[in-house]
Amino acid sequence: MNRNVVDISKKNKASVLATLYNYSKPQGMGWFEYEPRYITDFEAKEIIEQHGLQFDYLKGRVLKIDLSGDFLDTSLYDRDNGEGSAACLISSIPNEK
Repeated sequence: MNRNVVDISKKNKASVLATLYNYSKPQGMGWFEYEPRYITDFEAKEIIEQHGLQFDYLKGRVLKIDLSGDFLDTSLYDRDNGEGSAACLISSIPNEK
């Protein structure tokens, strides 16, 4: 499997979004919308319900992710937030029961 692809099939998508968001950084024009506080899993769930599962930027933070499948291509997230950071962060999220 590609080293930039992470299995998220057993993870709660709101938890994945919240974790990746909380550790991403603002970039470019994102500074104008940047909110320096973390979001909770509950807030992430509401964001997903309102905006879907694909995120370029969220509140000024660069994400570049598509959570709609069972596997997440992390290459663009890692490019902007640090090589291997998405896989490391996702591995810290417990699997759903």
